[in-house]
Amino acid sequence: MAMKLMYFFLFVYIALLISEGNATNAGRTMATKAAAAGARDGKSGRTEWLYVAGECAKLPGCNKYCVSNGFRLGGHCQKLSPQASSLSCVCKYT
Repeated sequence: MAMKLMYFFLFVYIALLISEGNATNAGRTMATKAAAAGARDGKSGRTEWLYVAGECAKLPGCNKYCVSNGFRLGGHCQKLSPQASSLSCVCKYT
């Protein structure tokens, strides 16, 4: 009985670790659709991912920061949600 209980708690612990990792990753990247050159109606294109680098107040040169860290598409400041009180620096990559 003690072994079954130990395996149960181990399973719950691993499940919590996995769910916390997914929640963290979900907050750091977002997928967006960027229209390909010459595409009509924006329906076909490549998927761009946005990496949240931090608050724009702490990164005044957001675009320069993103380019210098390997994000060739650069970056910009934007609100992550309508309720957000500050702008976040997001770097774009494909």
